[in-house]
Amino acid sequence: MALPILLDASDSLFLFALQVALVAAYCHPVEHLVSNLAPLLLGLLIFGSHLFTQLIWINFAILGTQYHHSGYKMPWSPVFDEHPHFHDFHHEACMCNYGAMGWLDYLHGTDEKWRKRCAEIEATAATKKKAA
Repeated sequence: MALPILLDASDSLFLFALQVALVAAYCHPVEHLVSNLAPLLLGLLIFGSHLFTQLIWINFAILGTQYHHSGYKMPWSPVFDEHPHFHDFHHEACMCNYGAMGWLDYLHGTDEKWRKRCAEIEATAATKKKAA
């Protein structure tokens, strides 16, 4: 079955406890082909994108991957964007927060641990605010 093979292959990235942007590219070759290159390049090849468009798209994809693995939320990042905290939690809990935007995780219930963590953080902040 393909799923166990991909799960075993993706374990290589989880060897790193702390998120470091350059480590984002470290993965098993099968995972790299299936999860990184195929989604990135298939659309460009199918629709025959111009070379300049391809290069811009690849640059933004690499920058996005580096940002999501950096561990830092940039000040210009939109308020609704939960990255990189959402993705950091994926590496902390391993079996949740798979998606880039989170709506598929919500749909499939793989963000349940994340929602519990957010509720705990909000409850702690509310308790501190009442105490102050």
